[in-house]
Amino acid sequence: AAAPAAGLTTAPPARTSGRSGDPVVNATGHKCYKFFARLNVNPLQQYKNNPDSEALGFATCQLCTDGRMNCSSLLHSGKSRLIASHIHMASGDDSNSGVSGEGPPVINFCGDNQKGMIDDQMQYPQVCQQWVNDAAENRDVPGVLVPHFNRGVTAKERVEAIAATPGRYYFNFHTLASWTKWYPHPQGIARGVLVLQ
Repeated sequence: AAAPAAGLTTAPPARTSGRSGDPVVNATGHKCYKFFARLNVNPLQQYKNNPDSEALGFATCQLCTDGRMNCSSLLHSGKSRLIASHIHMASGDDSNSGVSGEGPPVINFCGDNQKGMIDDQMQYPQVCQQWVNDAAENRDVPGVLVPHFNRGVTAKERVEAIAATPGRYYFNFHTLASWTKWYPHPQGIARGVLVLQ
């Protein structure tokens, strides 16, 4: 397995102040929450000749009530081109439905805006960094709210909802191989439920 990229570790970041789960107040007076997700291969990806069947990694995110959002991630052991990453809200009322439940993307991070790729009607703010030496590092990727799946919900409301019930949300990466296999229903290669830090 490849070593972690410089500056990223395999453990969640330590908090420098406050109790776990307490928001930090930013310079504009808005609350910011930190999350961690351990990304494991999606069981649906265990099919013959899948180049991404062993993909795993982690993501750390900071989501602020003023709409500023960013995530950093490190993936290992995939091969196919990374084409999308999101935070999804799992269907159902279970507070831990994000562990294995499915649902729409509510925040986009890196992705491919070309025609024919995963289109949730909101542009991805940047393309995903690809595999180098068996690892893909995407650092400080800005996030954008997906209006189609946040009808009547502001960025502040969505961030507060994620902080209140992080177990209903999961971080997910998609590859071209997975999109080709499961088209027109995207299935991520590696996903992990959000944990408030």
